[in-house]
Amino acid sequence: PDGTKDHVKVPVTVGEEADNDAYDTNVEEVNKDHGTPTTEEDVTGAVTVPDYPSEKEQPVITVDNPDQ
Repeated sequence: PDGTKDHVKVPVTVGEEADNDAYDTNVEEVNKDHGTPTTEEDVTGAVTVPDYPSEKEQPVITVDNPDQ
């Protein structure tokens, strides 16, 4: 190497951080009596995203397989 340097400008595009990376969820425990089935509403009601901005469309919480 001869000690010379090249300086190059590189354009960088930064997208928004994904919501699932930007916001943490809080999950409350679901307690049911033995033999009482857990409903989809029990599960979705136990999940909140407390710091999610109110001006944004709120996240929809779903259960992947409600039959399990």
